[in-house]
Amino acid sequence: MSQFWIVNRRWTILYASSIKFICVACGEAKRLYLRLSAFAILLSILLVFGSAQPVMAQSQPPNTKAEQLQQLDELAQKALSATNIGDFAMAETYWTEILSQFPDNPAAWSNRGNARVSQNKLKEALADYNKAIELAPSATDPYLNRGTALEGLGKWEEAIADYNHVLQLDPQDAMAYNNRGNDRRLPQIS
Repeated sequence: MSQFWIVNRRWTILYASSIKFICVACGEAKRLYLRLSAFAILLSILLVFGSAQPVMAQSQPPNTKAEQLQQLDELAQKALSATNIGDFAMAETYWTEILSQFPDNPAAWSNRGNARVSQNKLKEALADYNKAIELAPSATDPYLNRGTALEGLGKWEEAIADYNHVLQLDPQDAMAYNNRGNDRRLPQIS
């Protein structure tokens, strides 16, 4: 089974070529995979022991979905490689290309926001994080990432609100505690 993961701390995009699905969310990929596996077993049993009537095969159009997913895998690998060597403009281009094909993917929106923050395109990054939050309001990473961009713009109160929201979603999130401690309004240790 072919798999790839787009990383953004807790989000994953899982592509399984034998089942052809994309799942975005923390922990949901495993549950969905188990459900699909159970469904495949049940379907196999029904096909073997079910109807004895012959069925005429239908012609199917070429599977462009598999080709799209393969291209997505390649683009994601290129985006991650560009990020690893510090070519954030190229990473942004790859994430944009991915979003043109999969506009409802919150991990891609957040990852493009990260590439934009690395280029100091903070307002554009905020738009990406807002879209990721719209698509996955219970995921913590877009709030954490948006808080970092807000810090860069000097919007401390909004950043603190995002970090506090992360802690409401996940009280154990160490990065939210760390970033919340970056508030510049607090007295600095000399």
